[in-house]
Amino acid sequence: MHKHDSGWVSAGLAGIYTVILLLIALWRNDGHFVYALDDPYIHLDIARQLALTGVYGLNPGEYAAPSSSILWPLLLVPFAQTPAFIFAPFIIGLAAAMGSALVITRLLPRSLELLPKVGIALIGILALNLPALALVGMEHGVHILLSLMAALACCNLLEGRKPPHWLWAVIILHPLLRYEGVLVSAACLTLLFWKGYRREAVLAGFAMCLPVIGFTLFLHLHGLGYFPGSTIVKKLRLDAIDGNFTNFWVKSLIVGLLSPSGIVMILAAFCAPLICLLRLRHWRSPAFATLLGITGVFSGHLLLGRLSTFETPRYDQYAIAFAVPLALWLLRPVNAQHKPLKVVTALALILLALPGLISSTIGVQNAITAIYQQQYQMQRLVQQYWHDSVAANDIGLVGLGTDAYVLDLVGLANTQVRLARTRAEPDWASRIVAEHKINLVLAYDDWVEPEVRENWIELGKLTRTTTSRLGPSTVLIMTPDKSQVANMQALLRDWAADLPIGSIYEESKI
Repeated sequence: MHKHDSGWVSAGLAGIYTVILLLIALWRNDGHFVYALDDPYIHLDIARQLALTGVYGLNPGEYAAPSSSILWPLLLVPFAQTPAFIFAPFIIGLAAAMGSALVITRLLPRSLELLPKVGIALIGILALNLPALALVGMEHGVHILLSLMAALACCNLLEGRKPPHWLWAVIILHPLLRYEGVLVSAACLTLLFWKGYRREAVLAGFAMCLPVIGFTLFLHLHGLGYFPGSTIVKKLRLDAIDGNFTNFWVKSLIVGLLSPSGIVMILAAFCAPLICLLRLRHWRSPAFATLLGITGVFSGHLLLGRLSTFETPRYDQYAIAFAVPLALWLLRPVNAQHKPLKVVTALALILLALPGLISSTIGVQNAITAIYQQQYQMQRLVQQYWHDSVAANDIGLVGLGTDAYVLDLVGLANTQVRLARTRAEPDWASRIVAEHKINLVLAYDDWVEPEVRENWIELGKLTRTTTSRLGPSTVLIMTPDKSQVANMQALLRDWAADLPIGSIYEESKI
């Protein structure tokens, strides 16, 4: 086999490995196809509502912005009325993993033989956690693919080639897939400007900003603020939901220190600006522009993004996918003369790959089983037995496929809830649940404080036995309506009779 076939070999092996992970997950979960997070079902539900009603949100006629990605729900809309709908995020994630393996081989020196190229590509997809991300069902895999493509285009620019036509699409699409993508797009535009493509860079910058501004105006006109609810709740915590922004940033930093990718991000974010200062006299060179771009990506993400946990690397992988190839390109003259540096580089890449290997073989499998034992069973309760409105912490699986009203108790999909939590309004949960005439509440036991649920009656508890960092293992099943207690407990007994191994229902004494 010719060494130029290495890209397709790498892509094929990446695809096979990802499918094997899927088969293991199906075997572990009684043949049920389940993602490793509840979040992808939120995006699927947005896509479903858009396709059926034209409303951007989770409930018919109610606009909401629970997705931190502008583009991802829109990519799922064409699948919404097809049998492949529930599989669409996995299919796209699988294609992203295979495409990323192909791009990684294009980033490697042409002189490398087939086996080393394939080996490095496979280490690369593990370091970026791409197989596991396909099973997570979110936009991160495509985000990483775009970063690798951006890095490839920048390397070509540094070698004196013209920018490929698809680079302009990558620059525009990156922030639409995730807001952090603007950092990579800005780095590409900086290098293009330095290389003399000034007019094109300015026009591409405007083209990049317009759809983001348009989406922001859409949110504002529908009374949803200027950012998606998920972005505000999960990152831009400027008020007192779980402490101020500084406290949340410090917590994110501590999480990053426990993962190899987080350590890389933190070290690079502090070291890269110093290197820029040392190289300031070479500010006219494309190499300096590249270094400036890398600095902006790392520092910007450290300030505004989230750092990954060791168990599920996903938030900062796009930055590593973009910056590492460019950093290695800048270091190539040194690497060529110092073999020990090559060894250190190889060891560093393997170290980055370890969390991805653990995530894909253990972490993501446990997460999928945890979702199956908890959120999947909650969906079964609501859609097969309850058939009415519900309030819940995790709204993705519970809400997907039902026309009943689903109240988000976290605030991702409900501005009223988010503002009430932010303002710490007294008894806000009971009040809003009553306003929506909801008689079934599903909430984590350590999330619902006694003063919040003092007006609700606890019917029982659903506990999963699988260990996972997805959240508390126990969900309280409650009702604010005393008159329905007997009927609801009988309904819950019928539902509990079909719970799988690992899901335990305990009826409360009333």
